[in-house]
Amino acid sequence: MKKITLLIACVFMVVTVSAQTLGVKAGYNGSKVSFGGNSMDMFDDLFEADVKNNMNSGFHIGVFADFELADKFVIQPELVYSSQGTTLKVEESGNWTKMKINTNYLNIPIIAKYEIFEGLSVNAGPQFGFLLGSPSMKMKWNIAGEKGSQDGGSLDRDYLNTFDFAIALGFEYDITDAIDVSARYNIGLTNLDEVEKSKSNVFQISLGYKLFSF
Repeated sequence: MKKITLLIACVFMVVTVSAQTLGVKAGYNGSKVSFGGNSMDMFDDLFEADVKNNMNSGFHIGVFADFELADKFVIQPELVYSSQGTTLKVEESGNWTKMKINTNYLNIPIIAKYEIFEGLSVNAGPQFGFLLGSPSMKMKWNIAGEKGSQDGGSLDRDYLNTFDFAIALGFEYDITDAIDVSARYNIGLTNLDEVEKSKSNVFQISLGYKLFSF
């Protein structure tokens, strides 16, 4: 995995040499795993109650390069670290228990941007994601007024697909020549595992800053 990550970083560096704009971006992630198969029934049995699948709050940070191919049309490859996952919650009679599952990815979106009017563009493109390390889990609860938490440690990644392919859709608005804000939804198409057919979906709000223009 380290060799793959290094190779990706090297390729991105070579690509940026011919870019017209280089920049950095960071922002909020709202992520959720859509569980397939019998996963939710299994969670219901585990907690002996109806389990809700809620969104995880996380973040992303990365770099991007812009290539203007035509008037109002830009290709923007990115290299982004992204914290994702999902949260399972049981709530009954004022008591609640949460199981937060965290995953970290190195994502490579290749975004096509088309300016629909000055400053505002629509974005779409494929995203290639690589799982970094093993997923982790943390439990929190509030039962009869008693609050607590417990680190569940790392989960076994052997049954997981370490590659995640997604389609990214969104909008971007240029606040100034150097600063932009964007909203994007990444729709996971790859099964995260080979048994339950779960998929990852991530909503992102980003602030971008163009460092150099050539």
